[in-house]
Amino acid sequence: MKRNNLFYIIIFLNCLNTFLSYGQLNVNGGSFIIQSGASVILQGHLSSSKNVGGSGKITLNGTASQNMNINGFTITNLEINNAQNIVLTSNGRIQNSLIFVNGKIIAGNYNVTLSDGATTSGMGVGKFIETNNGGQVFKELTGNVNSLEIPVGISTTYRPVFITTLTATFSGAKVGIKASAVPHPNKPSGTIDYLNAYWPVTRTGITGTLHAIGQYAEPADIIGTETNLRGFFYDGIQWNTLSGTNNSLLNRVGAPVTGTGGSIYGMGTAHNVLLNLKLYLQGYYDNGGFMKSVLMNQGVSALSNETDTIVVELHDPSTFAMINSKKVVLKTNGTVSAYLTETPALYYIAIRHRNSLQTWSASPVAINAASPLYNFSLSANKAMNNNQIMIEPGLYAFYTGDLNQDDFIDGNDYPSFDSDAFNGVAFVYMATDMNGDGFVDGNDFPLFDQNSFNGINSAHP
Repeated sequence: MKRNNLFYIIIFLNCLNTFLSYGQLNVNGGSFIIQSGASVILQGHLSSSKNVGGSGKITLNGTASQNMNINGFTITNLEINNAQNIVLTSNGRIQNSLIFVNGKIIAGNYNVTLSDGATTSGMGVGKFIETNNGGQVFKELTGNVNSLEIPVGISTTYRPVFITTLTATFSGAKVGIKASAVPHPNKPSGTIDYLNAYWPVTRTGITGTLHAIGQYAEPADIIGTETNLRGFFYDGIQWNTLSGTNNSLLNRVGAPVTGTGGSIYGMGTAHNVLLNLKLYLQGYYDNGGFMKSVLMNQGVSALSNETDTIVVELHDPSTFAMINSKKVVLKTNGTVSAYLTETPALYYIAIRHRNSLQTWSASPVAINAASPLYNFSLSANKAMNNNQIMIEPGLYAFYTGDLNQDDFIDGNDYPSFDSDAFNGVAFVYMATDMNGDGFVDGNDFPLFDQNSFNGINSAHP
């Protein structure tokens, strides 16, 4: 049966099993009731300014894109069977069931609300509610749910969210869900393992725990190593992976949603962080803010702007345990940059060098993808316990002379120096060349002798 531009005040579809319309269906005034077992198959646009009642269903079954403009009103049962998709032009609500046979609902800037009792079925690849703009899918709640599937996605990719509430109470409660097919805009710089998808989630009227799990696409959504991913929640200010979940078999990451909401995201805890430092080594210092070209003098390098290798360590601010380390080349001007794979956070910085005292930062330092310069040389108190020596007015350096690396400059360091000096060692990579001129001889002794006499030792936890 064909109808074009249909306008009905009151319609009871209880006599017909199927009503087929190739035109537009407008529901204005009165009431529109589809009785049990009946269905309206519509190939044109749907417009309504009233609730569509009854236990029958409306099937959108066009061969071209169809608009659905229901002005925030409710449809009891809706079936989507249009490969060219359904475009929302207003908010809408589903009371009992949303069925996907073919195609998707494109929400745009509008919202789809699912009542507390509404069920969804048939969703999957190319069959879901697309939320690539300002619109959300809202799920009303009056009781606790367990792994309730919210059918959202982008393009043809299904990226649903599963929500669980625990020991919660509800008052006018609803959860809002979106899927976004891009990396999270607040992803920490330097993140190595992460997703090309995230899920904004809002919560209203819920007291208790709400856990949300997003399902990503493999391999399209994965950057880096999937097994390194963890579930994170972003509240608009900071990231939290506490109670975060990950399941690489099901391609899912999740986390508790706190406050009024935020975002669920999957990324690794390891990031490329950059540590920028400036420091000087007492024995190698020359003048004017520069150290000697020690690696060149000792026959290791042809580069005149390199002094020596050092080891940069990051230590836990509470336990002081070493978290990460990197060997890098210290420039003659005292600068060095160390790239490490680690979680951005506060760390103590420790520096080790083959003939200098191990020296730590005075306090934990914020390390991230572009850490500001930490300049040990500015003052003695940039090092823990002020453990540096002034080499020029306003310029400080690490103590030289700990040849055996036991954190003390004392007589136990002397034998190796004495042996190399006696044997005339020169132009080789030796820690005993304490002034870095390429020779192990009497010119190396004065600094060592002074520091040993003064009982200089390392200061760190």
